[in-house]
Amino acid sequence: MGTPSRSPKSGKKGNKRTINSPGREEPYISKAQKLDAQVVARRQELRAEATAASQQAAMEAAQNATTLQELKGIIQSFCSDFDAKLARHIGLMCRKILLLLGFDSSLIDQLEEQGWQAAGPLPRDQFHVPPHAPPPPPPPPPLVLHPDRLLLEVPVACVADTAKIVEQTLATARPGARINFDVMPRTPKAPATGGGGRARPETRLVDVYMMPSSRKSLATLGGELFRRHGIVVRDALTRAGVELRRQRYATYARLREEQKRPRWENGVDVSYVNQAGVRMLYTGPWDGPAPSGPQNNGNGGSGGSGSGTGAGGGAGSAVGGAAGGVPGAPPRGVAPPTGPSAMEANR
Repeated sequence: MGTPSRSPKSGKKGNKRTINSPGREEPYISKAQKLDAQVVARRQELRAEATAASQQAAMEAAQNATTLQELKGIIQSFCSDFDAKLARHIGLMCRKILLLLGFDSSLIDQLEEQGWQAAGPLPRDQFHVPPHAPPPPPPPPPLVLHPDRLLLEVPVACVADTAKIVEQTLATARPGARINFDVMPRTPKAPATGGGGRARPETRLVDVYMMPSSRKSLATLGGELFRRHGIVVRDALTRAGVELRRQRYATYARLREEQKRPRWENGVDVSYVNQAGVRMLYTGPWDGPAPSGPQNNGNGGSGGSGSGTGAGGGAGSAVGGAAGGVPGAPPRGVAPPTGPSAMEANR
C-alpha cells in the first residue's frame, strides 16, 4: 500500500506580508505600540485639562483677591478713627461674612496672615466654630434596692437557727433547689433615752447575702417563713430607696383604704388591683410625702414592724418596708395584724 501524498499548502505562504513588503506603504505598528500611543494621548489630554483648570482657578483667585482688597480698603477707611480693638471685632465680622458668602477660606487665611493694617493679625482660634457636641447621656437612676441582699425580721428565739430555717423552707418549697447565702444578724441598738424602744422588742434584724440571680427565689419564701416561723422578709433598700418609699407611702395608704390591695414591688413601686381584678403597676399621681418625724432606717440597726409578708411571686416585703417605723405601721410592741386589710393587701 502506498502512502497518501500530502497536498501542498496553496496560497497561504504567498499571502503573508512582511514589514519590507513592497505592497505595504505604511510602517507596521503592533498592538502594544498602539496602546502606548493611546496612553500618551490620554496623558496629554489630562495635562491640558489640568492646565486649564489651574488657569481658571488662578483667575478666580485673582478676582477674589481683588474683592478682598476692596473690602480691606473699606474696613481700613471705616476703622481709621477707631482703636485697634474695635477694628479687630469688625475684622472678625468681615471674615464671618466672607465665609457665609462662599469665599475660599484659604484666601481669607492668606489675608489673615498678612494682617489687617488697621487691626493687626487676627487670632485664628476665634474663627473655628467647635463641632456640635452631642448632649451628654442622662445620669443613671439612683440605686434604690440592694440586688444582693434581703432583710429579715426574725424572732429572737430563732436568730441562731436562721440559716437552718431558711434552708429547710427552701427545701420544702422548692425541692432540689440549692442556693448559697450568708446570714449576718445585726447588733441590736439600745433605744434612745426617753423613747419607746423598738417596734418589736422580741425580734432582731438579720441581713441575708446571696447572688443577685438568687434574690428573687429567696424573696418569694416570705409567706412560708412568716406562716411557720413568724419571720418577715423585707427589701434591703438604699438611702435613696428609703426616702422614695417614704414619699410614696401616703399613696400606698390611700390605696389600702380604697380596698385596692396595694403591694410593694421592687422595693419602691406600688401595684394595685383594678376594678377588673387585674393587678397593675401604679404610675401616678402620687400623694404628698409622708409627714416628717423620727423614723428608723430599715438598713440600720433597728427597723419598724411590718404589717404582713409577700407570698407567691411577690417580693415578699413587709408593709412597713425597709424604712422601718414608716407612718401607718402597727403600734410598738404589737405583732403584725392578721386581718384582711393587712394580709390580703400583700398576697
